[in-house]
Amino acid sequence: FAGDPVMVEPRHFGQPDIGPQRSDLGPDHIRYWEGGTGPETILLLHGFGADALWQWHPQIRDLARDYRVIVPDLLWFGESYSSDPDFSIQHQARALVALLEHEHVKRVNIVGVSYGGMVSHEVIGRAPAQIDRVVLVSSPARAFLVEDKREVLADFGVTKVDQLLLPQKPDELRRLMSLAYWKPPRLPDFIARGVLDRYYVPHRAEHLALLSAVEANTATHRESFEVPRQPTLIIWGE
Repeated sequence: FAGDPVMVEPRHFGQPDIGPQRSDLGPDHIRYWEGGTGPETILLLHGFGADALWQWHPQIRDLARDYRVIVPDLLWFGESYSSDPDFSIQHQARALVALLEHEHVKRVNIVGVSYGGMVSHEVIGRAPAQIDRVVLVSSPARAFLVEDKREVLADFGVTKVDQLLLPQKPDELRRLMSLAYWKPPRLPDFIARGVLDRYYVPHRAEHLALLSAVEANTATHRESFEVPRQPTLIIWGE
């Protein structure tokens, strides 16, 4: 784990021109990473519990050779937060549209993992004319139904979503890793405790509120959501 961003946070993603930025956009305070070269821009959105650095450090070095990349911490993850107590996916999307405007981005490709895919779907609905192409990785986007939630909970032997997505013990973190990774990394207890302390303890109350907001918007019919019109790649499973 030497050099892993879970334990050591470098100043850039292995590329000297990609560094952390901070923007105050009304009540929303967003930490993000920006840089790279190329005529197109990619917005990368991490999953629940992660942050920009943890989720994207393996990919960013390759993408930044050909694209401008913008990689934010979503609100209440990493170092992003808001004074507006609106924990909805809609709020996350509003903040990202404002960030794109702040960065003078007229057209963008968007990639979302898991929860980040749900946010991506909402961004597409808010700014469809700005989105060129879409990649959804291990995400149902906004079309996550009540029956889907029941199946996930049953598969992992839990009764509530937070028991799965907000681990408090090393064994619970390893269970989550088995869901999030095709080949989960080995996590000795001392590493697992470090991950829990950094990513799951500081904003637990806010993360519970974010999950509650997702559940409050869980639909009963997939037809409730508009299908993206942009070229869309779905990556799922192994």
